[in-house]
Amino acid sequence: MRILLDTNVLISALLSSSGPPGQLLSTVRQGRHVLISSDYIAHELRSVSGRPHLRSRIASEEVEAL
Repeated sequence: MRILLDTNVLISALLSSSGPPGQLLSTVRQGRHVLISSDYIAHELRSVSGRPHLRSRIASEEVEAL
């Protein structure tokens, strides 16, 4: 199944793997679902994750891996 996660859900998933967004991302990483996205969402994710209050909590490697 293909799923589209918006930036808020992706940020939440990267911050906590135990909540529902993190569980959804886990199914993508396990190959059970395919994450689809757009250039806009990818750009927004990079921008938001680089904000000072998130920069220390989310590794840039994780963002780029998505």
